[in-house]
Amino acid sequence: MNEDEQLRERFRGLGFAGEPPMTSTAVDDLARGRRHLRRRRAAALGGGALGVAAAGVGVALLL
Repeated sequence: MNEDEQLRERFRGLGFAGEPPMTSTAVDDLARGRRHLRRRRAAALGGGALGVAAAGVGVALLL
């Protein structure tokens, strides 16, 4: 028995005879990356706005 046949036998034992299906494509990966970048930018912008607001409230309380 060669290595390919051994792998096929092991895959059959796991419940599928062929190779696992491709669930992710390059287009999906790019879309996921863009969403991640958009979330990071929104979080950075929100954090900056929150910092400016906190600084403004701090200055207002001191005066």
